[in-house]
Amino acid sequence: MLRRLPVLVAAAVVGALAPVARGEDVAAPPSAPTPPPPPAAPAPDDAGPASPTGRPGLPLRYRSPEEIEAALRSIAARPPWGWPVRLERYGTSAAGRPLLALRVGRPDAPQVLVHGGLGARDAAGAAAALAVADLVAPDVTPSEGGGGPRLPPPDDRVAWIVVPAPNPDALASFLSGRPRWGGGDTDRDRDGRRGEDGPDDLDGDGEVLSMRRRRATGSFVPDDAPGKDGKVLGDPRAMRDAGVDARRAVSYDAPVPEGKDDDGDGVVDEDPPGTDVARNLMGFWDEMGAWPGDGDFPGSAPEAKALMDLSYDAPALIGWYAFTSEGPRLERASERGNDADADDTLYGTLAPAWREAAGGVELRKASERPGASENRGSDLDWAARHLGAVALRVPVWRIVKEATVGRDRADPDELDWLVWNDRVLGGKGFVPWHEVAHPTWGTVEVGGWRAFSRHEPPRDLLAGAVRSVLRVPLAHAAVAPRLSVVVEVEPRGAGLAVVRARAGNVGGGPTETVRAERAQRAHAVRLSLRAAEGVEVLAGPKVVGVGTLGAGAVSTPVEWLVRRAGPGALGTVTAAHRVAGTATGEATLR
Repeated sequence: MLRRLPVLVAAAVVGALAPVARGEDVAAPPSAPTPPPPPAAPAPDDAGPASPTGRPGLPLRYRSPEEIEAALRSIAARPPWGWPVRLERYGTSAAGRPLLALRVGRPDAPQVLVHGGLGARDAAGAAAALAVADLVAPDVTPSEGGGGPRLPPPDDRVAWIVVPAPNPDALASFLSGRPRWGGGDTDRDRDGRRGEDGPDDLDGDGEVLSMRRRRATGSFVPDDAPGKDGKVLGDPRAMRDAGVDARRAVSYDAPVPEGKDDDGDGVVDEDPPGTDVARNLMGFWDEMGAWPGDGDFPGSAPEAKALMDLSYDAPALIGWYAFTSEGPRLERASERGNDADADDTLYGTLAPAWREAAGGVELRKASERPGASENRGSDLDWAARHLGAVALRVPVWRIVKEATVGRDRADPDELDWLVWNDRVLGGKGFVPWHEVAHPTWGTVEVGGWRAFSRHEPPRDLLAGAVRSVLRVPLAHAAVAPRLSVVVEVEPRGAGLAVVRARAGNVGGGPTETVRAERAQRAHAVRLSLRAAEGVEVLAGPKVVGVGTLGAGAVSTPVEWLVRRAGPGALGTVTAAHRVAGTATGEATLR
């Protein structure tokens, strides 16, 4: 029963992906490439990467949901680049905003889905996903008088589904200075009220930061180890868990978001507004009891449900790329630990290209992230476990380890960020801890990272951060499966002939992943013969499945016995697959 749940979830959509019903499509039919304009003037620092025409792309900056919609409409209205471009409304957010996807590429090509941030402060992820849309549907507006070299044909090995703002309510809230999740509110404390106890701006400075409370039973202390040999080993602005020690002069509870007990139940910030949309996607749900994601049930947030429906109804989907604002490494499925390891070969093929496209950033499993929890909702697990797609999380913002920090650590940690903040931002990114009166806790200390510093790029650094990872999804074209057909004809005399055909996979990846087979989404490659006029098929299958084909593999032969009066065309052999599309070969009796 649990294995059928994704089907039941997807089937609940009425008119899913019906373009006429949604009334939001902007179609651009394919046509011959247009000559490019003369070389453009140098682009400003925030301009997107140049398109194949040499024309700079859309400015790389933070955009509201409304500005993203306008940008998507402008992209969809561009002159065609040799492949279809269509803007589609695939759902509606909890606050009534449209959920928009840009479809680019051949309708029968393997599909790669790229989405922006799902979190409460993933504005940089939205900017990166919009830049991908700009890149795969470039501006080829001809200049006056035309001229110049012809454009190269587009890379049609994959088609794209790009969703820059899958959580527009959260994006709008963050950009307005009031970060909150999207989706509907959730009653986490089961008091009959939803989202009533969230963060508060206690000191009235216009920002919701972090809060710490002094308590003898607290286990946290300032991470203020003295430096040694010219190296920084600690900073009192950072906190570390040192365990409970009653002899210690100053101890703190774990830092929490700045806030108070809004609902009077004695607990602070236990029921913040909104739903963690990433955790509301159904990753794993294989144990009875409370679902360990967020929300009332998987897909209870309209943004999560719509994204699940959009992706489940994309039968040719092979790749899933999730841009998020910040993180030190690329993260591949799965959150749970080892489920996606069934496709390690394919991940291993992609890993070098991913690292190169991200400027050498390392790759790890999402479950290896410090603090990652098992058996939770996750967009990566949804894509890998239920869709059979290769899934990767691509953080936009990161720093390298600071040379003056003496700690031995794999990734930059809070100490590196504080040193970077002092060196690059002049210390302005971190608000020093300061005492504030709390209505129920007495005196607390408030401080922490301002917006556009630690958890998302400063505005003037966004363009460079986006450019550093923008081309990671483009690596997927190299592992797209692609069919071919080899046809042989063996004359048998008296007008008889045997048509023998093999299907091949000339692409860089398998026609089906192991996870797709386990999710019961896999289809066999099928071979069929359509006889030419005047040809009689005496024996052989109408359609036959020849299984999954790995990269470079060729199927076992399929034969048909046919009869024709004299030489000529015997028919067309077609290989077809849900992901790899179709290929044909002609059979001729000579």
